Amino acid sequence: MFRLPSSSLVNKVIPKNAFETFANPTEKRQLTAVVAKITWLHKLSPNTINLEGDAVQELQIFQVELKKKQDINGLLKLIDKSIPYHIIFIIQFEHEYYLSVSAKHLHPTNPNNAVIDWTFTTEWKAIELWEHKLELRLNLDHVFNTFCESISGRNTSEKKVIGDLIEYSKKRKELEHKIAQTKSAIDKTTQFNQKVNLNLELQRLRNELLKLIE
Repeated sequence: MFRLPSSSLVNKVIPKNAFETFANPTEKRQLTAVVAKITWLHKLSPNTINLEGDAVQELQIFQVELKKKQDINGLLKLIDKSIPYHIIFIIQFEHEYYLSVSAKHLHPTNPNNAVIDWTFTTEWKAIELWEHKLELRLNLDHVFNTFCESISGRNTSEKKVIGDLIEYSKKRKELEHKIAQTKSAIDKTTQFNQKVNLNLELQRLRNELLKLIE
């Protein structure tokens, strides 16, 4: 998967019950029924890769193996909130995977909890199609921000600023949602004039999305 220095290797299994303190009954059942194993694969920090960070002081990589193919974004958020450091999750079921990583900050009154600002995820893919990498240079903020950008679908030569990337991702998600809603409305509409107006709106939204991702 990620080709990282051996100095960053942890390869330690984390007991699922380590997160039960933070879980509600439904989440506890899901941890048992869906998650097979959680492995802490790597720790990227000043001590392991000789890179400092500001907002990102450490970057952890967790592999979550599943008993069945299912998005577990709620459980990932649970784990993310309980750990103050940033985490890249590799969620795997058999020969498929998806990635998830969240921008977050410490809770202002509870330093043991984190607040999720935005979560970036990929679609499910075959393991053999793995093409992700971590750019280990400059500092840990750059490593994290560049990776988030790579899975967000936004590629720019501008300075990697996580706040800008979050705003971009929110806008893109909003436009994609509106496009899906408009297409559904077109399919359901029988009135010609209404179809024309909806098609014009669909074209406007698509143009706005294309302009955003250019």
